Amino acid sequence: MMSDNPIAKLGLSCPNGGRFYICQDSDVRFLGCCDIDPCADGSGDCPSSSLYGASFNKDSYNNVDAQDCISPYGSSTWWTCQNAKPPFIGCCLNNPCNDGCAEFDVLAARLSDDSSKAAPFLTSSSSSSPYITTTSSSATSETPTNVMSINTDINRRRRK
Repeated sequence: MMSDNPIAKLGLSCPNGGRFYICQDSDVRFLGCCDIDPCADGSGDCPSSSLYGASFNKDSYNNVDAQDCISPYGSSTWWTCQNAKPPFIGCCLNNPCNDGCAEFDVLAARLSDDSSKAAPFLTSSSSSSPYITTTSSSATSETPTNVMSINTDINRRRRK
């Protein structure tokens, strides 16, 4: 049976700090790495000083549609970068697909208002507590695979 935990299913992680939160029932449906629990008070607010870049299992690339970024940025700053090291998923002021997203360029992300796009990040039942994952200190090695070009990563964020 497939896991109902989207963090495990998509391999979502926080390589530079914080914990991964999906606040599917909050006022702002925050998605990403934060060093405070943005879901706890129901606001979904993670202050910029508490944001960290997020990563995902690059094999999940085709299962992830573009989400949105907290206003005023919208979806134009959402990135899904399979080839970055580590892979990057989330909102960034500059293209993170080559060198990742600089700490000061990370923006808060939120689930898409389009339920079909948000679906991979949602649990099948509503829950008041978010799924949380912490980073692992153990290193993993990967066998090189045929990966998509950077242009594909750039076009991916624009895919509707």
